[in-house]
Amino acid sequence: MNSKKNAYLLGNYGKPVLSHNQHLENNFYILELSSYQIEYSKFLKTHACAILNITPDHLERHKTFSNYINIKLKIFNSLLPKSFGFLNKNFQYLSRIGKNSNIIKVSISKIYLLK
Repeated sequence: MNSKKNAYLLGNYGKPVLSHNQHLENNFYILELSSYQIEYSKFLKTHACAILNITPDHLERHKTFSNYINIKLKIFNSLLPKSFGFLNKNFQYLSRIGKNSNIIKVSISKIYLLK
């Protein structure tokens, strides 16, 4: 049994997800996903996710900044139980993230010293 694991950076930054043809098991995948990809992902399951920042992008598609934020926050619905959700402490929309007790919430910040 080989315990070696490889890590792949896929998505908007890196190689497109669907063009990756490596064996899925025993590897790590880091995906950078757009709001478009998150919006249509019905079967995505993750062990960790993060939103580092949100700026008013793609409003021609999402119509309002509030709609755009809700789509981005949908990534937290992909977390498997006992997975990690990295939350930017400076993000004013954290209250919109559900009170999912099955995930491990980790605060991150480049402004505040966290305990």
